[in-house]
Amino acid sequence: MEASVENSKVQRSGWLSKEGKRLKARSRRYLVLSESKLSHHVKESSPPTWQIDLNDLRVTIGDRPLQFIISAGGRSVAFFADDTDDYHGWVRALKSSNSSVEDFYTLGKQLGKGSYGEVFLATNKLTNEQVAVKIIRKNPVNRKQKKFLQREQAIMTTVNHENIVRTVDIFDSSSKLAIVSEYMQGGELFDLIITSQYFTEEKARHITRQILEGVRYLHSRNIVHRDIKPENVLCASKTWPLNVKLTDFGLSNFLGDNNGPNDAMLLSHVGTSYYIAPEIVGKGGYGPAVDIWASGVVLYIMLCGRFPFWGKTDIEYMKSLTRGPCMVGEGWDEVSEEGKKFLQHMLQIDPKQRLTAEQALNHPWIYGDAPSLDRRLSSISGLAVIASKNKMRAKNTGTTANSKSTGQSDDTNSINEAVTYVT
Repeated sequence: MEASVENSKVQRSGWLSKEGKRLKARSRRYLVLSESKLSHHVKESSPPTWQIDLNDLRVTIGDRPLQFIISAGGRSVAFFADDTDDYHGWVRALKSSNSSVEDFYTLGKQLGKGSYGEVFLATNKLTNEQVAVKIIRKNPVNRKQKKFLQREQAIMTTVNHENIVRTVDIFDSSSKLAIVSEYMQGGELFDLIITSQYFTEEKARHITRQILEGVRYLHSRNIVHRDIKPENVLCASKTWPLNVKLTDFGLSNFLGDNNGPNDAMLLSHVGTSYYIAPEIVGKGGYGPAVDIWASGVVLYIMLCGRFPFWGKTDIEYMKSLTRGPCMVGEGWDEVSEEGKKFLQHMLQIDPKQRLTAEQALNHPWIYGDAPSLDRRLSSISGLAVIASKNKMRAKNTGTTANSKSTGQSDDTNSINEAVTYVT
């Protein structure tokens, strides 16, 4: 190994996989990250085949699992880590070694501000692509907040799906974490529905299908979102048919993180009151079914403009949960029977009786065999009221939809205050 590497402090070293350009066969390469250079070796003890000065190096997240891309001098090389821990270790080490978000992105107007960070509209200096940059200050950050940050970063860098907001870059330093993601120009789901003037069950079905596609993908990777709500469903543009994507993984968790690697239940009580499933408030654990419940609540609101469960007090609210959703009265005559049946399956009190994401996507109402669904719904006025209250709450708490606080979500009543945290 050359003296320049030997005499520098090694920050990280290890084996990574690299694909061939033609046959795509993977070969193993040994990389060494020192204070000033990154070196590439065929064998651990062999001299470097190339070295890159860290001042010239850029690291981006690949579009395949465990892939990151190193670029310098107009050339790029993709590497694959062996596992998630190794992947995050390399990305963090490379990102923190030489650069900040301002080196690659020009920050523009503020899109939102929350308890722990701000979100800015930014422009890629090389491509002029618009992105959203979430900057989270690390100091002071308590242990629980740090746990949420690490979890959000871990999830955002391992997911890749058309119905989940894409993470473009992450810059992790001792003082701040900058998460660069695609800019969702359409904004929040409900805001766009309100301005559409003409909303139908067919449009609600189209949106629900995409939400469930994102949920199915997360569940297939043993990830539970735990905070699905309209503010966390963003639109790629304002053009119909909408392309919607899930965002905000501050409350998400990997199954098994709390209770052991083989458990498929979670214990921490998180979420936003009117969207949390009954089992979250209970003393037992819960699993992926909580995301189906929350998706059902979002659909219910889209169809009738009201929450399915309501109460002036926490006790009244919990009692309303046990009675199940009401699907009669104002607005429900416009909704198909197949749509009502689908909702009932999503909002089952017993999570074992609830549809899975896979089952929901195969339901007749979702895949298109239901009767014509183009009747105009009367839900827009109700949606406007709910959206207005959400924004007022965000203004009062200093949290906007574009800049979620990392931790427990705020809500319109204090139901979660009565719940004991176990994390």
